[in-house]
Parts: sequence; structure tokens; C-alpha cells
Amino acid sequence: MVLATAAYAAGPQLPCDASTSYMYPSPGTSPTIEIWHGSELAQGNWQPPSCTGWPAGSRSKLIVTLTGSFHFDGTMDGLLTKIGAISTLKDIFYWSATDKKWAHLSTDASALTDAKAKDRRGDFAASDFGKNADLYYWEDSASTGATVYRLRVSESTPQRLVISSDNVTAIRKFIFTLVKPGALQSLLFIQRLSPPNIWRLYHHTDRRRRKRPVKWPRRDVHQPCRCALSTAGWNKNRSRSSRHALRGTHGSVTRE
Repeated sequence: MVLATAAYAAGPQLPCDASTSYMYPSPGTSPTIEIWHGSELAQGNWQPPSCTGWPAGSRSKLIVTLTGSFHFDGTMDGLLTKIGAISTLKDIFYWSATDKKWAHLSTDASALTDAKAKDRRGDFAASDFGKNADLYYWEDSASTGATVYRLRVSESTPQRLVISSDNVTAIRKFIFTLVKPGALQSLLFIQRLSPPNIWRLYHHTDRRRRKRPVKWPRRDVHQPCRCALSTAGWNKNRSRSSRHALRGTHGSVTRE
């Protein structure tokens, strides 16, 4: 895994357009991780591009991006089926820097029919990931407890997928609020290349400053999803780290 502090750049350049020229590591090599702190972003006057849907005047406390490529011999629907398998989050491990050991990402997780944690449903199918779909899931973490997340599908074609993620409920540790609702956001871009078994991935995690809680719109039908990508293609340890980074916050951002 390549870890770089990106203070030399004004801020991350997101692949909002499918034709955007962007450097990706080759399949079979480690993904690239870059980090921007709030002071660096402010100094460079970085603003989120319009494809994020985030207010131009909002500010980020911390941004982490992960860029990589992988082999997958299936279709986009096959990847969506893996992404939609919310119940498997508890089977994913991540490396705990604090405890210096592998730990379960979640103790339990479930797809939801709406933004209420009690409204559980089965895992999402590929057909749930239609353009503009809002998808909700619940995750119980051993470190931060239960949180509801929302994922919104902004693009979904056989060649390209773009999903954003927000925390609908606050992320807490004991009685303390670590992240307010809507302050942890992410964007996931997946692009299929030629030959057809090569895929490129860009994941943007943004911890955002937010003064007021988000008012989430109510809809009659909600189609949940998760950004934990159980994709094939990277070796065991690499897939663990990538899945942890991709969990719709399983992603993140923080703004005011």
C-alpha cells in the first residue's frame, strides 16, 4: 500500500467525468492513499466539485483518498451484488492501529427499508442500485456502536458506478458524539476498462464540519446499499484494507 501526504497539492482531483485523465496503480499492485488536512485544503482554497453535491462554501477537516485497479471477471451487476451484501460486513476484518491486531469491522449489520434502524431487510440486489436510488443500512461497530448510513446512487451503468455515502445518525463513543449526522461522507467511483476484466476504483473519504444536523428527505420507497466492496482482485490483506476504506463509511468528510 502506498501512503502519501498530499500537502503539495491544492486538494484531491475527483474523476467526476468518465473521460477525466487520472493516474491509477496497475492491477496487482498496492493502492495509493493520499491525505489532506483541513489547513492544507484551506490554504489551497480547495472546493468540492459539483459532482459531490456538497456545498461549495463548506469546509473539510480531513480528506483521505484511495486509488487502485483490480481484476474482476464478472459484470457490474456482479460487483453490485457484492456491494449490496450488507450482512457480510461482520465477516470483514480491518487492522486496528490502536490494538495492533486484526478486528471485525462490525459486530452486526443489515440493509434497511428506510432510515430507521429497526426496519431491517435482506441484502440488496444489483437491481436496487438504480440511478438516484437512496439506500440505507445499519451497522453495529464494536468501537462506536450502532449507526445508520445512507447511500445515493448518482451513476449506474454497465461501465461506471458512482455512489455517495453519509451517516444519517450520529457516530458515538460511549456518551460522546464523535461525528454529527451528515458529517462523515464518501464518494466511490468504479470504472470498467478494456480488457473488460480490468476495473479502476477511486474512493474519497471526507470528514466535514457541519454546524447543523441534516434533515433527511422522507420517501415512500428506499433502496438500501453499502459501500463495503467485497470485490475480488486484490490479495487477502489488501482486500481487507480496501473494504474497510470503502464501507460507505463505510467512507467520510467534515464541513461547516
